Amino acid sequence: MGVMEQVKTINSAARTLLLAILVGTIGYGGYMVYREYTKQDRLVKDKEKEIEAARQELERVQANLAARKVEVQQLTSEVAEKAAEIERLETSMHLLKTDQRLAELRVLKIVRDELGKAKESTLQFVELAPTGEQLSAPKTFTLPGDIIYIDNWIVKFDDSYIERGDIERGTSLCLFRRIFSEQLMPRDGYSLDEVGMRPQAYARGG
Repeated sequence: MGVMEQVKTINSAARTLLLAILVGTIGYGGYMVYREYTKQDRLVKDKEKEIEAARQELERVQANLAARKVEVQQLTSEVAEKAAEIERLETSMHLLKTDQRLAELRVLKIVRDELGKAKESTLQFVELAPTGEQLSAPKTFTLPGDIIYIDNWIVKFDDSYIERGDIERGTSLCLFRRIFSEQLMPRDGYSLDEVGMRPQAYARGG
């Protein structure tokens, strides 16, 4: 074999070696790129799974919260109904226990003429609780003369109202209608209980 042939053989082997190295390098680089791509793809898919799991958990929590909200609304409504029923029963019981009304009429001043005859009287009307405590603010009246009358009404309702626990008609009522004197006609007298208002004695805690 001549020198030229040996050189050709060496050159061919070198080219083959370089080509193999080049192919190997390209192959390794491609593998690294593919591995990095698949790694990122796996990370993306893992994140998507986490997001989906979080979304499902959020929906579950929201559904539970909605159900709890409905339950709370129902319980709030029931509590309000029970409170109203308790209020009604307590008021009814208080009315049934109130079988009398007490008041005190205080004489503040009597003005007399030169003969000693009463011209007018200044009085103070105060409603009292059974314990003697004052229920409402005193009312002061000045009436002619010194003979005073208090007009009152007794209202009795049918027993069926009591059996049903009717708050307004579940007991007999005593109303202080008006105050007048021998020299003042009843129709011209002064009202004691305010018209259209429940007397303090029949109010809860009154």
